[in-house]
Amino acid sequence: MKNYIAIKLYVPEEHQDTYIALISDLEFTGIEQVNDELTINFLANYYNELINNELFEASRILGFETKLISESPIVEKNWNEDWEKTLEPVIINDDLVISPTSKADNLSHYKYLIKINPQMSFGTGYHATTRLASSLLIKTVNKDDKWVDAGTGTGVLAILASKLGAKSVYAFDIDEWSVRNTIENIELNSVKNITVSQSDLNTLQLEEYDGIVANIFANILIDNMSKFASSIKQEGILICTGILKYDKLKVLESAEQYGFELLEELAEDEWVAYKFRKSV
Repeated sequence: MKNYIAIKLYVPEEHQDTYIALISDLEFTGIEQVNDELTINFLANYYNELINNELFEASRILGFETKLISESPIVEKNWNEDWEKTLEPVIINDDLVISPTSKADNLSHYKYLIKINPQMSFGTGYHATTRLASSLLIKTVNKDDKWVDAGTGTGVLAILASKLGAKSVYAFDIDEWSVRNTIENIELNSVKNITVSQSDLNTLQLEEYDGIVANIFANILIDNMSKFASSIKQEGILICTGILKYDKLKVLESAEQYGFELLEELAEDEWVAYKFRKSV
């Protein structure tokens, strides 16, 4: 039986996705995100002072100081299986539900049922930003549209765009685990028109699309607003979330600077989502 160690760190929620990407070369066995806490599991004989230093160095690169909350030994078990047992279907509205495959029975009466095999480090529909983006997307995608899902995570938004009638969807994420999970979930939902890649938005060259949905933190949205503007057709749509309410005006000002017109704003808890139209 293998022994593991769980390292629980303070990592601000808005930095977690980027932080995970920075430490992705470390051989951790699982990650759990809960608010501003990140629990990273390692094999006990792998974790050492050098690995510990890399965890703290990643936070300094991102401009914050992480703190060790706890360090706990754990015995071998199927963590993902146990975690999935606690998940229930997430009802977005009367038409859309997102459900782990283990809980998807008897949900066929929903117009859009998205089944996922969630991994512990990625979204399941429980996060407000996924719900917000889904609510905007379901009212927006037109038949034969070409869409992009930037920062795809589990692939939920790309799958939804496909089920809504998009002609094609390009989904990408910087994280290799995310890409693998997205591919798995695409197969589970039997959608055929989604292309997936492991890519960095900051260096990626995009074609021209009818719409982009981006569930990415505010600073990354702002840094890439000009790219979104040049990659969306005239009168096309940008849906963006991952925005804490404290940052929403900065994102709005950036979008307007690059010719986007605000059509709709949704909010849940500390999070905001915008729907823009490219007007100039």
